[in-house]
Amino acid sequence: MKRILFSLMILAIYASANTCTEAWFEINAYNYIYTKDHAHLDSAYYNDESTEKYIYNKEHLDYLITKEGGEIHTINFYWNSDESVLSKKGTEYFGIIKYSEDTLFITLTNYHDGVVHEQQTAKITNKTLDAQYPDGPNGEIAFEKIYFQNDSLVKSITYNYGTDSAEVHKTIIVSDEQDDFKCKEYGEKEIKNFSLEYVKNDNGYAIKRHNEKYSREYFMIYPTGTTAIRKQRPAVKISPKARFFDLLGRYKYSK
Repeated sequence: MKRILFSLMILAIYASANTCTEAWFEINAYNYIYTKDHAHLDSAYYNDESTEKYIYNKEHLDYLITKEGGEIHTINFYWNSDESVLSKKGTEYFGIIKYSEDTLFITLTNYHDGVVHEQQTAKITNKTLDAQYPDGPNGEIAFEKIYFQNDSLVKSITYNYGTDSAEVHKTIIVSDEQDDFKCKEYGEKEIKNFSLEYVKNDNGYAIKRHNEKYSREYFMIYPTGTTAIRKQRPAVKISPKARFFDLLGRYKYSK
């Protein structure tokens, strides 16, 4: 009986995503940030067979393993420390996490061979995300905002942010009227872009985003209280095409 009650308590604490739109917000906002009351990203799979696997140490992402076109790469992340932890070899990420009441602030800096390459920032609450990140070869900046509007989730991206040529693009994720575990993503002019399906499991949940040509499945897990032992890993050569891994879980490549 005690074991059953404990399991129910765990579910009550961590079952923060109860609908498709809530799950999609959590994936975008908390994807690889290990918090005490939100699920975090364990792995992601694409229809072209590329994959991402996230390895955590205590409450932070320790390293990311990607498989792209048959090539496997490892990217290291370091948190709330100083630059002395960097190996200064290849691509590395240095992050700072701060809390202020119900708000989480994140700064993530991309280093290449010990030199700062790009920097991203994010501010996260239970219902909103504001993120600013590089998006272009000439220092262009994108500002992304995700927020709830009634029962729908809105994602607004301003490209060339802070300039006279700024452009705003919006997508809206709408819950299925018949099924809270399904939702649809619409783009400009109310054109349907993707369908999303949300499935709970014992350790967290999965959500699949797909259309006729594209499919990506995310697996999120709830905190367990276990910690991983950090092991020294040999330096891994990162593809010269790699640009950065951004705060919204996207491993980008230069053209």
